[in-house]
Amino acid sequence: MGEDEYTIILPETGEKEAENVYNRLKEKIGSFDFEDVPVSVSFGKSTRKSPDEDIYKIISEANEKMSRDKLNVSKNAKSNILKNILATLSTKINETVEHQIRMVNMSLRLGSEIGLSNSELNNLSLVAKLHDLGKINVPEKILNKKTDLNDEEWEKIKEHPVSGYKMLKHTSDFEHIAEEVKYHHERWDGTGYPEGLKGEDIPLMSRIVSLTDAYDVMTNDRPYKESMSHEKAIKEIKENMGTQFDPYISEKFIENFGRNNIL
Repeated sequence: MGEDEYTIILPETGEKEAENVYNRLKEKIGSFDFEDVPVSVSFGKSTRKSPDEDIYKIISEANEKMSRDKLNVSKNAKSNILKNILATLSTKINETVEHQIRMVNMSLRLGSEIGLSNSELNNLSLVAKLHDLGKINVPEKILNKKTDLNDEEWEKIKEHPVSGYKMLKHTSDFEHIAEEVKYHHERWDGTGYPEGLKGEDIPLMSRIVSLTDAYDVMTNDRPYKESMSHEKAIKEIKENMGTQFDPYISEKFIENFGRNNIL
C-alpha cells in the first residue's frame, strides 16, 4: 500500500481465522533479533460479510484500526527502546545504575523538602533517572578516560543534555520531562550549557538535579578522579551557592544533608 504498509486479502476467511493469522505474524516478527533493537508491527482487520459490501470500505476500516493499533505499539516500543538504551549505558559506565539510584533518592528527598507535589515528585524521579541518557551517544573511550579530557572530548561530553532531550522529546511517555533533562547542566549565573540559561529561567527540576548530580559526582570515584569527602563536597556547594547552584535549593540541601552522609 506504500512505504511500510501492506494489505493482506484472505478469501473465505472469518474474523476468528484472521485473528489467528494476525497472532502468528506478530509472534514471528517479535522473535526477530536485529542487534537488540526491538521490532514492532501494527495490525488492523475488517471482514467483508456479504458480496454487496464495498471492498474499499472494508480496507478503509482495517486501515483505521491499524492506525489506532500503531499508536499503542509505538508508545510501548519507544519505552522499551529507552529501557534498552539505559541498560546499554550501564555497561558503558559501570556506575550508571548505582548513580541513578542515588540521584533518585537524593532528588526526591530534596524535592519533598521544598514542597513539590506527588505529581512533581514523580516527574523529578524520571529526570533524575534519565538525566544522563544522552551519554549513549558519547564514545566509551571518552566516558571512561582516566586522564583529563581535551577540548574536543569535552565538547562531545557537553552534547549529552541535548541528545537526551531529543530522545525524550520523541517518546510520548517521557516528552513532558525532556526540557528538564536538557537543562540539568545550566548554572545559576548563566555560564552553564547548552543555552546559558540563568536563575529561575532554568526549570526547577533541572536545578535540583544539577545539585544532586554535582554532589554525587564529587563524592564517588570517576575514571578521571578520586572521590572527595562528604564534608568537602558540602563546602564546595556552599562556595558555589549563587553561582553554579540555586541559593535556596543549596540551603535546603545543606540543611537536610549537611551534617551527615546522604546514603
